[in-house]
Amino acid sequence: MNGQRQVKLGRANSGERRCRGIITAMVILLLAWQVVPVLAEGLEVQTALELVLRGEGQVAVQRLAQDAAARGGWGPAPGDVVVYDPAMAWNIRGAVVAVDDLPADCANPQLSRHLAECEGNLSPEQEPLVRFGQATFSTRQADGTWAARAHFDDILAVYVEEVGHSWQEYQYETEGRGRGPRTLRTSWEAGQMWSAGREYQVKHYVLSLDGTWLDLSAQERAEFRSAICAPDGYANPLNHRVPAYSAPPGWPNPSGWPTENPAPEALAAFCS
Repeated sequence: MNGQRQVKLGRANSGERRCRGIITAMVILLLAWQVVPVLAEGLEVQTALELVLRGEGQVAVQRLAQDAAARGGWGPAPGDVVVYDPAMAWNIRGAVVAVDDLPADCANPQLSRHLAECEGNLSPEQEPLVRFGQATFSTRQADGTWAARAHFDDILAVYVEEVGHSWQEYQYETEGRGRGPRTLRTSWEAGQMWSAGREYQVKHYVLSLDGTWLDLSAQERAEFRSAICAPDGYANPLNHRVPAYSAPPGWPNPSGWPTENPAPEALAAFCS
C-alpha cells in the first residue's frame, strides 16, 4: 500500500493484513472458482467499472489478468490466486497477506492483549489470495460516487504490483529458488523487516515499465515515485533491506527490478 496517498497501493496495512475471517475467505474463493468466459478484446476502464458496479467484479479481475498475461506475461506466483474481494476497503487498491504467523508476542497472554496485531487470526484460506477490490478499477469521489481510473494502465500497474508481491513472498519462501515447494514460512517479524524493501523493489519495477510496457497517468506516476522518494515514504529503501532475488521468470525488463539497496546519491538522482 501507499501510506502517503489517500488511495493506497501495494500491501494492505496491519488491519487489512489480518484475516477478515473464514466466511469472507470462503466467499472470495467461491468467486475465484466461478467459470469466467475467455474474452479476446482488451478491458477498458469504463467497461471494468461497469462490471464491478453490476456485481461482476471477478469477471473484471479475470479479464485484467488475461490482459496482463497477454501483454507482459505478468501473473501470480505458483499456488496463488487472483480474486475480486467485495469487502476490500474503499481506499485499498489491492492487497496480499504478507505473513503466515502473528507476532511472537501474541503467544504471551499478558502482552497479546495490548497488541492490535493479535486481535485477528491469520486464515490459511486467505493467505494464497491476491486480492483486488472496487478501488482497483475506480476512485471514490467526495460525494461517494465512483469514477473510472484515468488510464487502463493505471489499473494494470496495480495488478503488476500485487502479483509482484505474490512473487516476492514465493521467492522468500522457496529460499531464492523461485520454483518448487515452499520450504519457509514468513513470520510477522520477517514480513515487517522486508516490507519497505519489497515495496521499493516492485514499485521501482513498475516505474521502469512506464513509457515502454506501460503508459501511466501523470498522477499514478507521481504517486509511485512519492512512495519511494518522500523521506517518510513507505517504499523509501534507505535504512531498509531490499531482497536480493531477481525478477520473476519471464517478466519483461528484469533489469528494472532492483536486487540491492541504491546508494543515497543514486536514489537522489532517481528522485530528481
